[in-house]
Amino acid sequence: MSVYRLALVALLTAKISFLSAQITPEITVTDVIVDGSDYSMIEVHYSLSSDATDSVSIHAMHSNDGGLSFSQVNNLAGDFEKPVANGNRVLSYESASPAAELEDIRVKVVAVSRFSPSIHEMVEQVQVSELQDIIDVLEGERNYGSNPSRMDSIKDYLEAEMSTYLDVSRLDFSFGAFNGQNFVSEQKGLVDPLNVAINGAHFDGVIGSPGADDNASGIAGVLEAARILSQYQFENSIRYLLFDLEELGLRGSVDYTINDLSNDETILGAIINEMIAYSDSSVNSQQFPAGFSLLFPAAYNEVAADSFRGNFITNVGNTASASLMASYKNAALEYVPTLKVIDVEAPGTSQTVPDLRRSDHAPFWDAGHQALMITDGANFRNPNYHEASDSLSTLDLNFMKAVVQANIAALASLAIPLKAGTDESAYTSILGVENVNSKANECFKLQSANPSKSGLSIYKIESCEQIQSFEIKVSDVTGRTIHEAHVRKRDDFQLEVSFENRASALYIIHGTINGTPFSERVVW
Repeated sequence: MSVYRLALVALLTAKISFLSAQITPEITVTDVIVDGSDYSMIEVHYSLSSDATDSVSIHAMHSNDGGLSFSQVNNLAGDFEKPVANGNRVLSYESASPAAELEDIRVKVVAVSRFSPSIHEMVEQVQVSELQDIIDVLEGERNYGSNPSRMDSIKDYLEAEMSTYLDVSRLDFSFGAFNGQNFVSEQKGLVDPLNVAINGAHFDGVIGSPGADDNASGIAGVLEAARILSQYQFENSIRYLLFDLEELGLRGSVDYTINDLSNDETILGAIINEMIAYSDSSVNSQQFPAGFSLLFPAAYNEVAADSFRGNFITNVGNTASASLMASYKNAALEYVPTLKVIDVEAPGTSQTVPDLRRSDHAPFWDAGHQALMITDGANFRNPNYHEASDSLSTLDLNFMKAVVQANIAALASLAIPLKAGTDESAYTSILGVENVNSKANECFKLQSANPSKSGLSIYKIESCEQIQSFEIKVSDVTGRTIHEAHVRKRDDFQLEVSFENRASALYIIHGTINGTPFSERVVW
């Protein structure tokens, strides 16, 4: 084969691979069958279409509240493991907590491609102009005591801006004479929505300061992350939080961690922005609180080796957040290698080092969750901290851009990008509810363990009237018949079915006794 032909083949192969990576699998739920005995056994029929070179796995989520919330199903049987071929397929599972009402059941299926979006592609979308526009709007006194009407307008702006990308909820709380409001938006994970990565910041400020760095910069970082990441799909959920009344003692985040976190969810990590836009490469521009060199010698020595220049972002975690700190540092190294990140690991919940508790990450620590404070150092670097001079003109927006890129890379790594198709449905039909006569159920009995260990026997019970007709069919979840029998005018009857050489799965018995239908499920 000539060099030209080899090059052409390589080019075509690369083009096919590229095109394959762009195609999202399509999945459609065609039937959801619910076992009527206790609504616990679910059988899902679906149709899958993906490109020929793709390799797809199937995930399922179950809802008992009409689709308001879904949890991942972990006991699937049938067609779900990669690769799943195109066409009509079936899977089944048993719900861990059956629904009280049949109408509350909804099923969601997700077809996940082996191709996934690039995190590099995500971080490259951060725009300095976007960050600048947000800070420009927020700059100005943001304090209930001095300017409550402006606080109202700022909250309207934040709600409108976030709603451009995702649904927004206002969470009311009170502290003394103040009525605060946190804002929350959630990008639901397609595979495990109860695993949640958080990005947050506070939007209030102190009297007398326009608060460009503290903390309009942090809010701009969260909004920019939402703008970019909301375009993508993820395995886990991403939650965006805008906290109120941080300057009055972290009141918004304290209320949120106490009253609004669900015990059912797992917080993968909270990345909290606390001033992320001030950088100074001058010698001795970075200061430290007393005793810092003794408590955190590695971080101190790294800064000292660079003549105490304030040209880095600080990644503050606590002992329990060590793995999250490492994830953030690794994400920054891989996707934003120009950003210098220095880790500071606080002992316990940092009660003995209060300077490291000065933002909305601390309530997450207190609640036992992994959390980071991403900060430029506040008053230990920025001379404009809480001053009238904390303005947009003093900020380094290119430095801030790199920090936001690191945040996005860390969040995406926690949430796990996907290329996936999804569909959901309520139940479409029922096994054993609408047409089953209770007397028919008295006329047969399963004579084996269920789950079955080796086989199944069905026989007539003595108290039942003479069998005029007995028809029965045992099928798998795809509808394929594995055994059937027809009996006329018998006083007794026994059917034996062996599952010994069959796959472990759900099997369905359908039949009629004297014209009355019945159904039963058997787990092998």
